[in-house]
Amino acid sequence: MAKIKGVILGVDDVLVPNGRPISSVFDEVTKLITYFKSKNIEFAILTNRTWVFGSDRRPLEVELNRRW
Repeated sequence: MAKIKGVILGVDDVLVPNGRPISSVFDEVTKLITYFKSKNIEFAILTNRTWVFGSDRRPLEVELNRRW
């Protein structure tokens, strides 16, 4: 049986629908990332521009590394 070795997630309209981060989306994606890690599935987040998060406008990469 074939096994998944990796998953690619996009930011635009996936992690950040309509250009705004939504807590419920991040909560669900965090559950998915936790599952990936438990099964040793690698994941990558792709973007074609710089994204910022929160009122302090920190880079999205920093926020994702903190959460995951």
